[in-house]
Amino acid sequence: MQNFDGADKEGAIRTVKSRAGTVSGFAGDGVKSFLGIPYASDTGGENRFRAPAPPPLLNNFEAFGFSEICPQSYRRFSTHGENCLSLNIWAPDDEKTHPVLIYIHGGSFMSGTGSSPLFNGSKLAKDQNLAVVTFNYRLGALGFLDFSFLGGGTVANPGFHDVIMLLQWVRDNIESYGGDPDLITVMGESAGGTVASILPCVHEAANLLAGVVISSGIPTGLITKEKGRENALKYLDFMGVDSLEALRKIPAEVIGNRSQEFGQYIESGITSYLPVVDGDLIPDFPMRMARRGEMADLPLFIGATGEEASFLRYDHYKESWGVESIIDAGGAKEKPDFPEQMFKCYEGVYGDNTDLHPYSDIFIRLPLFLYAREAAAHQHVWLYRLDWYSRLQGTVGIKAFHSSDLFFFFGNLVPSANINATILKNIPFDPGKPADALMTKIIYGSGINEAEDLSRQMRDDLAMFVRTQELPWVKAQPQNLMAKFYDMPLSTEEVMPPEILAFWKNTEYYKDCLDPLR
Repeated sequence: MQNFDGADKEGAIRTVKSRAGTVSGFAGDGVKSFLGIPYASDTGGENRFRAPAPPPLLNNFEAFGFSEICPQSYRRFSTHGENCLSLNIWAPDDEKTHPVLIYIHGGSFMSGTGSSPLFNGSKLAKDQNLAVVTFNYRLGALGFLDFSFLGGGTVANPGFHDVIMLLQWVRDNIESYGGDPDLITVMGESAGGTVASILPCVHEAANLLAGVVISSGIPTGLITKEKGRENALKYLDFMGVDSLEALRKIPAEVIGNRSQEFGQYIESGITSYLPVVDGDLIPDFPMRMARRGEMADLPLFIGATGEEASFLRYDHYKESWGVESIIDAGGAKEKPDFPEQMFKCYEGVYGDNTDLHPYSDIFIRLPLFLYAREAAAHQHVWLYRLDWYSRLQGTVGIKAFHSSDLFFFFGNLVPSANINATILKNIPFDPGKPADALMTKIIYGSGINEAEDLSRQMRDDLAMFVRTQELPWVKAQPQNLMAKFYDMPLSTEEVMPPEILAFWKNTEYYKDCLDPLR
């Protein structure tokens, strides 16, 4: 169990009894927290690649620190292991029940954890009276490769099965922790946003939810059963094994450490591990179901950032994302003058600020807002875009980068130093603790007050949606994708310029987004 610096270890102990058993956590500064609660059994050994099983009944479980995280190539200073399916809860320290926000972390389905300091739910619990839940789910080959053709109880999408079990655990137990089981909203970002975009298509999940928040998700980021099997077979070759028995004997640490290497092996980068449309748990591609009006009628709050792909100016991210392979594969389907016409269109709209906007749209914004458009024909959809950025983000050229909205939604502005520290390597920094006053000044400068004001606004909006499933600006319509722009000053504008949408409408990529099976 890992230490949790955000818990008030001098505070009171809170003990909760629910269907899952008896659990103790900390309370302090108006918030009670329960960390590292298992919502499923160990997924190692014979349980590897199976659907998750319920955990044993908890008996005086001490939820004072995070569990190990799911095996991955990243976060080398964390403890990794297959007994990683745990959740964390922050809630107001009172006897009431409050609306519930479940957050699904991102990480290209190969990295991430619900225990990141960025996702600490204390501010949302204290200031917005929400019960906040974060959690781990299986990643990489252990969670998002489909070995079901090997038999032995394996399933497609083990990681997605984890999410379903988590939702069921929250429904069954959250009332004892101060949450309202009838008012559960899911929020996901990036890969977590892709998961969130799928949930309205899955009967077992949709019935448990009141609303869905999608931040920079990619609703087209799924593959067919056939492609899933092809990737799994390549993985067997990559690992030099030919049976499920041999695959289950590979140490979890090895599988985690080599997750990014497999992406390079098959030249797929960030698209190496994706949910499979198995026709069972996931019945069809979300975009196709949205177009047919077959998703559950859940309110949706959908958004992205102003410069989603700005990190691609750094070679490390270009290589890890596999940008060249992905762009080459997509560009091969287009007309020969496609690159020239694309940049001509974008320069006509953005001028000298064109920069990486085309890649932001290709990777995230176009598929995301097409999904929003299709859904808006059948259900309530509100849109947002974060365009504000700090002085440091502007100086190093990343501006309103992918995931930067999370700092504002969670109200944890200082952890943005975790990302900026990777660029400013000469500045001493402990990524597990809040940055000091000097780092805060470097990041925000005189803009810290603006950042705090914007964070309050975004937290207020998020809490309103979780509480009421409504928002106070114009809903998106299929012919008019209006969005609230989080910037100074706030504004309401079309989420993508009409000229940009008109350009993409004549491309093969646009058609593939709308129907991946065409």
